[in-house]
Amino acid sequence: LDLGGLASLEAQRFRARPNDDGLWVGDLAARQGVRFAMIYREWFPIVPANWTPVAELRFSRPNITPPSKTVVFYALDAEAAVRARGLAAAFAPALPPGTSLVVLP
Repeated sequence: LDLGGLASLEAQRFRARPNDDGLWVGDLAARQGVRFAMIYREWFPIVPANWTPVAELRFSRPNITPPSKTVVFYALDAEAAVRARGLAAAFAPALPPGTSLVVLP
């Protein structure tokens, strides 16, 4: 599910609304069966209360294409949070120089 709207017409329509409050994100993700999300906080400063931040992907190099130096990984339910933290910890050593993955408590 692309919340940015490039690959999801429904997300594109929500984002195009005046005064987009971002509350549609949780409903759309639930309808699509999404259990994990990776988002830029700058694009979605408000996320549903049940979304748990589990890790942050951080870039130390100058931004060329990403809009931010940090991507936040969220789990959308408790079971997914446990799984995501384990997967993130296992994946972190494989990242290239200048990139780190910080698993959040």
